[in-house]
Amino acid sequence: MAEGDTEKGMTHPGTGPSAAPARPSPVILFATHAAPGGIRELWESLEEGLAARGYDARLWALYRHEQEEAPADGRERWSHVVPHSRGGPWGAARRIAALAAWLRRTRPAVILSAMPLANIMLAPLVRLFSPATRIIETHHTPLGTYHPLLRRLARASGRAPQVATILCVSRAVARSLDLPPALDTAKCRVVPNAMAPGVEAQLAALAPAGPRSASGGLVCAVGRLTEQKNFPALIRAAALVPGLRVEIIGGGPDEAALAALIDELGVADRVSLLGQLPRAQTLARLARADIFVQVSRWEGHSLALIEAAKLALPLVVSDVPVQVEGITARDGTRCGLIAAVDNPAEIAERISMLIDSPDHYRHWSALSRKLGGDHGFDALCDSYAALIEQAAFPS
Repeated sequence: MAEGDTEKGMTHPGTGPSAAPARPSPVILFATHAAPGGIRELWESLEEGLAARGYDARLWALYRHEQEEAPADGRERWSHVVPHSRGGPWGAARRIAALAAWLRRTRPAVILSAMPLANIMLAPLVRLFSPATRIIETHHTPLGTYHPLLRRLARASGRAPQVATILCVSRAVARSLDLPPALDTAKCRVVPNAMAPGVEAQLAALAPAGPRSASGGLVCAVGRLTEQKNFPALIRAAALVPGLRVEIIGGGPDEAALAALIDELGVADRVSLLGQLPRAQTLARLARADIFVQVSRWEGHSLALIEAAKLALPLVVSDVPVQVEGITARDGTRCGLIAAVDNPAEIAERISMLIDSPDHYRHWSALSRKLGGDHGFDALCDSYAALIEQAAFPS
C-alpha cells in the first residue's frame, strides 16, 4: 500500500464481495510455530470464527516451539508438520521435505500464512507441490525488524503467483514492505486486528460502565520480556515518578536483566515482574490498573493495546509510526499520549500528567474507550472470509 494512501489497497472490516455458496476447503491457518503471542491468539480466534461461518478451518504450524504449553483442557488445537526446529542444515532440509509432503497430502484450497519463515517457505513449495492452492500472506510486524536476508526474501515472496493477497495488520507494516506500485495495488490489503469474541465478552464485563478515574497510580504493561517491548525505558521512567507502581505481565529471555535493573534503580518495591499469566488473570490485572504503557521499539498492531482501549485505560505509547497509527481512531482522532521511545523522562512526564490531573485522565480515558470501539471481531472475521473467497474464486 502506497505511502499516505488511505483507500487504495485496503480491505475495510465488513466490506468485500459476498461469499460464494461453496466454501473453499480446507482453509489452513499456518504459522512457523504456535508459541504464546499475538499471532497464535489471532489464528485461534479466526479458526473459531471461520468455522462458525461454515469453513473447514484448521490450525497448523511448521514445528512445535519449546514454549508451546500443553492445552489446559487436553484438546490439542494445533497440528505440526515436524516435531521441533532442531538439527542444523539437515534439520532444515527435513523440514522442507516434510512441508512439501504435507502440501501434497493436504492440498489446501487457501493457506493464511504468518511469520517470516512460513511466508518465505510456502510460496515456492506450493508452486511445486500444490499448485492449485492460493496463499494469503500476512505480515504482523514491520519488515525493518527482520534479518536483512529474511527481509529481502519476504519482499520477494509476495510476487509469487500463488500469493493471492499480501495482508498487513497496519498501514505502517504495509509501507515497510516497500512494494512496487503495481504489486501494492493488486495484492496489498490492510485489516487491523481485533479481539476474539470470548475475550471481548471478558473485557466488556471488566470495563467500567461510566467514566474511569485514577485510583492509585498503577501502570500495567503486557508483553514478552524482549528487546522489542523496551521495558527498561518503562522501568527507568518509573524510577522518576515517586510512588508510581508498575506491573509487567509476560515472560521471556530478558527477565533476569530486567530484574537486575529494577534492583539497581531501587524500585523493587514498586515495579513487579509478574511472569506469564493465564489470559483471564492478565485481563483482570489490566482492568484494575490506572494506565496502560507500551513503549515498544516495534509492533504490528498490538492486541494488548486494543484490550487496554476496550477497558478505557489511558494509553501511553512510543513514537514509532506503527504505535502512533495504533492509537489513531478511524476518524483520525489521536486517542493516546506519545513519548519518545528512548526517553524515560518523557515517558515519566506523560504518566505523571495523567496521575496528577483528573481532567486529563478522564479526557484520555474517554478517547481510549472510543478507540476500543473501532475494533470488533465479527468485522475482522468477515474481512478475512472475503479475502479467502477472493483467493479461492478469483473473478
